[in-house]
Amino acid sequence: MNGPIGCFSGRFDPPNLGHVLTILELLQTYETLLIPILDYEDRALPADDACRIFWAFAERAKIEKRVQFFVNDVHFGKITWEQYSQVCDPYQPEVVRYLSGNVRCLQHMRTIGARVAHVPRVTIPGIDQEQFSSTSVRRVMANIPLEKYYNISVAS
Repeated sequence: MNGPIGCFSGRFDPPNLGHVLTILELLQTYETLLIPILDYEDRALPADDACRIFWAFAERAKIEKRVQFFVNDVHFGKITWEQYSQVCDPYQPEVVRYLSGNVRCLQHMRTIGARVAHVPRVTIPGIDQEQFSSTSVRRVMANIPLEKYYNISVAS
């Protein structure tokens, strides 16, 4: 594979349809995607489980040879060039483009010398993306009523 290589990192806690659609869109531009999943203390879903979910999707979508999902314990808003080089291995970090919708991470990555590109959120016509974001899904997983966060009424 000689095409462009991207690195699309995130918490993916939990993986959701927006992440899946974004990965599929990125694969229209990038031959290979490195997808580090941030591991942190208070995850709603263990990072290893998020990896397994993504691998199941990749196999069914027949893209498993073009993606690499793995757990990473360094946030890309704080990562060093040396750590980024390890994430990019076996590729040279100079040829990998860091991809994110997080402006702060993009700014940090640019300051350490990485090539970067902004990735906008995928939109689905007629769907309120915020209700299906990972943050919203985590709230539901934690049994926090949606009424508290949205101006909606949930019928019993």
